[in-house]
Amino acid sequence: MITVKMQGAEKLTGFSLRGHGTENPDDTEGRIICSAVSSAVYLSANTLSEIVGAKLDVFDDGDIFSVSVRSKLEESQVTLRGLELHLRELSKEYKNSIKIISEV
Repeated sequence: MITVKMQGAEKLTGFSLRGHGTENPDDTEGRIICSAVSSAVYLSANTLSEIVGAKLDVFDDGDIFSVSVRSKLEESQVTLRGLELHLRELSKEYKNSIKIISEV
């Protein structure tokens, strides 16, 4: 299961994720979900840093990937809220593969 934590309340300040869509290499659906989540997360991180110009703290150890926005927080909200919406919609369809947690 992929667990995503969206950081912040009124204003999102970042996100982190842990886990995989599947542990079974033959589980095509799980691999597709994992790819969809990874793509959305990397798109968001790259948009924040390269398009918005926000300074980010990024951590990636292969198990946990996290991004914390350190500048341009207001300008980052559309990207962060878009990521949150996208992942919540995926979690509705794939309840057993994605869990979204809001963290203050």
